[in-house]
Amino acid sequence: RCCRVGDGQSTFEVWVTDIGETFSKGQLERPFLIHGATLDAVFQSWLSSTWKGGAEGGFDFTKPFVPVHFTELEVSVDIPGNVGDILPGLCLSERFGFNDLSADTFMFDSNVSKPYLVVKVFRVSELYMDDGGKGGEQSNEVDPTDITSEVRWNYALDVMEPEEVNRVVSSIEPSKRVAEVIRMALHLNAAASLIQVVPDHDAVASCVISELPEGTVRGNQVRYAVVLAGGSKTADHGSAIGKPFEVGKSDAPLPENITPADILVIPASVDTVDNLEQVLERVLSVTKPEATVVATAKNKLVAAALEAKGFRLVTSIEKDGHIALYKGSKTASSGSNVRCTSNASDRQAVLLVPTAQSTVSKDFTRSLQLNLVAKGYSVSKRTLADGPKDDVPETELLVSLLELEQPLLDDLKEDQYEVIKALSLAYQRLLWITCGDNPSFGVIDGLSRCIESEIAGTRFQVLHLSQTTGLQHGPSLATRILTSEVTKDDEFHERDGTLQVTRIYRSLEGNESIKHHLEDSTRLSSIGPEEDLRLSIDRPGLLDTLQFMDDDRLAAPLADHEVEIKVKATGLNFRDVMAAMGLIPMSVLGQEGSGVVLRVGRDAGRFKVGDRTHATRIRVDHRIVSRIPDSISFEETAGLPVALTTAYHALVYLGRLTKDKSVLIHAAAGGVGQAAVQVALHLGLTIYVTVGSEDKRRLLIDTYGLPEAHIFNSRDASFAKSVKRVTGGRGVDCVLDSLSGELLRTSWECLATFGTFVEIGLRDILDNTRLDMRPFGKSTTFTFFNQFTLYEEDPAALGAILDEAFKLVHRGTLRAPSPLTVTPVGQAGDAFRTIQKGKHRGKMVLSFTDGTPAPVRRKAADSLRLDPDVTYLLVGGLGGLGRSLARQFVSCGARNIAFLSRSGNGTPEAEVLLDEVTRMGAKARAYRGDVSDQASFLTALDDCGRELPPIRGVVHMAMALRDIVFEKMSFDWWRTGLRPKVQGTWNLHEYFNHDRPLDFFIICSSISGVYGYPSQAQYSAGNTYQDTLAHYRRAQGLKAVSVNLGIMRDVSVLAEQGATGNFLLWEETLGIREPAFHALFKGLINRQKSDDPASWPPAQVTTGLGTADIMAAHGLDQPGYFGISRFGPLAVTSSDAGGAGGTGNSDSVSVASRLAEASSREQALEIITDALVKKVADILLMPPSEVDPGRPMYRYGVDSLVALEVRNWITREMQATVALLEVLAAVPMEVFAARIADKSKLVAFD
Repeated sequence: RCCRVGDGQSTFEVWVTDIGETFSKGQLERPFLIHGATLDAVFQSWLSSTWKGGAEGGFDFTKPFVPVHFTELEVSVDIPGNVGDILPGLCLSERFGFNDLSADTFMFDSNVSKPYLVVKVFRVSELYMDDGGKGGEQSNEVDPTDITSEVRWNYALDVMEPEEVNRVVSSIEPSKRVAEVIRMALHLNAAASLIQVVPDHDAVASCVISELPEGTVRGNQVRYAVVLAGGSKTADHGSAIGKPFEVGKSDAPLPENITPADILVIPASVDTVDNLEQVLERVLSVTKPEATVVATAKNKLVAAALEAKGFRLVTSIEKDGHIALYKGSKTASSGSNVRCTSNASDRQAVLLVPTAQSTVSKDFTRSLQLNLVAKGYSVSKRTLADGPKDDVPETELLVSLLELEQPLLDDLKEDQYEVIKALSLAYQRLLWITCGDNPSFGVIDGLSRCIESEIAGTRFQVLHLSQTTGLQHGPSLATRILTSEVTKDDEFHERDGTLQVTRIYRSLEGNESIKHHLEDSTRLSSIGPEEDLRLSIDRPGLLDTLQFMDDDRLAAPLADHEVEIKVKATGLNFRDVMAAMGLIPMSVLGQEGSGVVLRVGRDAGRFKVGDRTHATRIRVDHRIVSRIPDSISFEETAGLPVALTTAYHALVYLGRLTKDKSVLIHAAAGGVGQAAVQVALHLGLTIYVTVGSEDKRRLLIDTYGLPEAHIFNSRDASFAKSVKRVTGGRGVDCVLDSLSGELLRTSWECLATFGTFVEIGLRDILDNTRLDMRPFGKSTTFTFFNQFTLYEEDPAALGAILDEAFKLVHRGTLRAPSPLTVTPVGQAGDAFRTIQKGKHRGKMVLSFTDGTPAPVRRKAADSLRLDPDVTYLLVGGLGGLGRSLARQFVSCGARNIAFLSRSGNGTPEAEVLLDEVTRMGAKARAYRGDVSDQASFLTALDDCGRELPPIRGVVHMAMALRDIVFEKMSFDWWRTGLRPKVQGTWNLHEYFNHDRPLDFFIICSSISGVYGYPSQAQYSAGNTYQDTLAHYRRAQGLKAVSVNLGIMRDVSVLAEQGATGNFLLWEETLGIREPAFHALFKGLINRQKSDDPASWPPAQVTTGLGTADIMAAHGLDQPGYFGISRFGPLAVTSSDAGGAGGTGNSDSVSVASRLAEASSREQALEIITDALVKKVADILLMPPSEVDPGRPMYRYGVDSLVALEVRNWITREMQATVALLEVLAAVPMEVFAARIADKSKLVAFD
């Protein structure tokens, strides 16, 4: 009925209500002791007891919890159950490990004098669910983390001559040539189907297709023509995608639904195939006549078969490896790769040239004219002074050379504008040529796209020539574009005399960045010198989920008795691994470390800031901190404390050992084991040890001089007989034990009379294992030592032990275990696995160095930190987007915000915003100025400089939108819409140069320019100018990103005025919400803040274009722009959930998807078996070929700790729940696979 929240405790009342049940007539008592609903209410009390208001130690309950255990449940027979009874209760809870909780719950009578219900050690555990398992309502909105795309350029194979292809391919690193040629072919036709010939099924995993970057090709586009039936038909293909089919047997039917190949790959691995001629015949029967063939096979049969089918050799390269490129008959002619118009005698070409031509322009014009005449064109020239042209024949085309040397469209005069508009609308075929890197040449891109959108049948092509080689190659390339019957592209760049074309791809990196800034997420990033992080694990039992998290404990004031230490290195112990595997209730990883003192509490005066120290935590009681000698490194010291204090206390204080006594040390090659050996040598003891391998035996002999006869095997119970034998049946005075189960009992028998057994392992303690009583008959002692209990209960005692041990370190008597394996902290998972497998020797140490990449859990809310001591300028930022961004900047730490607009602070909206930002704790100023007018712009920035700190970040949002079709657009509307984008962006570029560096510069462009939205010619032209300027700045080493914003739903002009046309149709599906907008900008700012240009985001980022899959999933027709070549990669549909090439996703996707697609139980069994083999091989660092599926897993060293990870992996990846004993069972992996199949939710066969 009510609940009171506390820190680790809660009180509550349970009110017994009418349960609506009618009992049998004459039945006087209820048929139950306590109703299930009442018991459930009591159990729920743990929820409130864990609440800590978001503080350290609390749970956020973003995942469901399920009960997993209770130790005791006691219900009194006197518990009342009458309607209206009120029963008070109390719940006490604490963390149990990382993601579990343990609670004791009590329910009393009304006087709280008698317990009616007692629940002891009631444990709940987080339930992990895949994203696909999340509940919630269906949404028509696109995934906010799947909204970005990027523009890429690559060679235009379809308009390249053989010598150009040869030059380009020869320049590629030999090992990457085939993959790069395939990329070029897919760049032209993103929907191309691809077949690669492979010798057998096992070769699929290493095929060249797997080398393609992720997102280049989808799984439903790829097939593998398998020559031999050998190998596993369902072998783990790793990162490879697509499906195999067999072509080796002539009587084997080919798949009925196979799509003929647009691209065929014939590798050198098939050179030695016996029936190659027959194989090629079958493969070519499912290859399109116009396909591209890439062959590294040198067998003459390959060339003969291809030529017989009409394929012609385009180029062949022998240097550093053979590669040959063939083109099909429909696209190859007389060895040329370019199919051109054969008869253009009825066509005319008009060259539009400047009124005053320079020598360069005249020479270019003359060369182009000769080229066109040679192709059969009749050529004439005209200038803008000649005015518009009436009655243009359909066969006449216009080639503009107006911008061959100087930009024109960025600053037209009215008469020039009217003539260009008229000519652009009059011709059905145009080619506009520019030369150079001036960003103003980008204006034509947006204009040409709009004209094509507005006037059906118009083909407006653009050729951008480079400054270096453009004039030389331009005339021939322009002629090739105009006469080509193959190319579907309208936009070209020339680089080194070769044509390139552009495509727009989903930006996997950009989408991942949005995800990281929209949701808390773990990602590989550098650990900064000022970051306070702690190592944790997201899913205990799965070591690949180890991650660093913010250490909230450091937010509290430093206690008087504490010192704070900057950790330089930390030692790893088996206890850490057990905690990470969820086997012991520990919620802290890392128990020892070394570093430098940062701060000192009032009572910790024996230390000073800068002291080199060892500590078990980064903020600890000064009594368990010791100075380290200057002669010992941080890494060496980090491996000492736990091992030394454990060994020293166990042998000196608990074992009470003196000279000539004897000790048996288990696992002596490990950290504690070697420390115990060193202490024993110091005490003059007779030492007996156990190890698990021959190399560990050799280590102890070589390092410590132990007699070989005193070293026994720890893997079985044989050591007990050996100890009795070498001691004459007496046994030893002390056993230092870390073994468990039956081996512990065996060790217990090794004690001599009055001997002491010191247990330092946790497994049997937690499992409450029974202990034999007979050995006590010899007056022996059994004791357990947990260093961390001593730390919590008596830190002074632990500190004294540490000081004593470190005095011996200072003298050189004790040293770090050998070998000392130092691992960068970013590879912590590898170090944990090494210890997990029990194959390490000596000590594992993690080394912290500033900037070390590591998996770090980043909070989305804290993902952007802005400098409070600089100013951030929002140009045109008083609109919806600017207001939203200003608030976000302040919430991220900005304290100085400047706005620049033509209205300044003269509007009510501006005054409200400035007041709001001020109340948020920032200084806000709005300056009146026109960014497109240099004088006005500079005046405003001078005013800003006098009032605010230097500007270090700029977002340019100014725009003037005037919608009207180009045919009716006046010069004033053209100029008004263009100036904020062109002159305004240029003024910002010139001002914020190398002398005024920025942390970031973001230009708000629009997708209108990307596809040329009808009625927005000037707006589109301005946007493409901004895109080009961003590339221009990047080429100069200056920061800039042009963001082509899509449909903004919450904050924007569209949101305020309402969407129309296609925007209204697409708004719900493709619209970008404000949180995604913020996440996008956070990512772009963070990535620009780096000093390394390689870390910066692409110069142009496109958002909200959608994909064919997204549109289809929401029942929308494909947008018209998907029919344009540039958008080819976005227009490709896929039936595969994750289909992407390259490195792909993790094995989980591969195994799960293949299981779901298995066509029979037998195929499912083979998939599971192969996955088990690979998993065992990966964990144990063995090649899969050495793992026999006919043997049990335990035969490969899979112990209970490794088996736990395997079981968790099976549960997660195969959706099957298996017992730990099943993983360790003495049955072949093939049999175990059948048991998994029986339980898997992905396998539905009887």
